[in-house]
Amino acid sequence: MIMRRASSKAPASEALDVAARHFIYKLYDASRGSTVLSWQAVHLLGEVATTVSRAVDRGWVVVREDGKGRAKELWAALTQEGRVVARKGLR
Repeated sequence: MIMRRASSKAPASEALDVAARHFIYKLYDASRGSTVLSWQAVHLLGEVATTVSRAVDRGWVVVREDGKGRAKELWAALTQEGRVVARKGLR
């Protein structure tokens, strides 16, 4: 019997989910676990748009844009569900 070695590469969507979880952990840490919306500048957390989008799609994060033109800045905050997921993951 020939056994094949399992591929070490995770599907792209799985890797994106992992990145989104790490993003919500960062938001949770930055907000110090606050139960109210605590907006954080996304660029300061070093996240890419696809990671933020996945967290939004999962219902873990809400985003808003502030500013005009080139001065626009993306801000993110954890939802209640996002806080629950972050707390479970940080145990």
